[in-house]
Amino acid sequence: MSRNLLILAAAPKLSELRDTLVRLEDTIIFALIERSQFKHNSKIYTANEMRFRDGYTGSFLSWFLKEVESVHAKVRRYQSPDEYPFTDNLPDPVLPPLEYPPVLVDPQSININDEIFN
Repeated sequence: MSRNLLILAAAPKLSELRDTLVRLEDTIIFALIERSQFKHNSKIYTANEMRFRDGYTGSFLSWFLKEVESVHAKVRRYQSPDEYPFTDNLPDPVLPPLEYPPVLVDPQSININDEIFN
């Protein structure tokens, strides 16, 4: 079901939000289980294990996230109040901003990206 969440009258009920969150939780857990079946490659996660032609120093994971999130930032993904990048110093969006309705809590109070990444 598609809704325009910028219209207050179209906002989902709490029971619908709960159902959606349960489905998302199941999706995340399933993805983690699937990912755990692959061998661990510690060089991907360790800084300075790979040599980057652009002089980047850090792990392959941090480089990859920075590159992917740079593209996402350009199309204003991180302008949404419920999206948080793992990396800093991202480029400005190339698209005009969208107007988002106020949210119930300060989004930064629930941002746990640092805990996930570390």
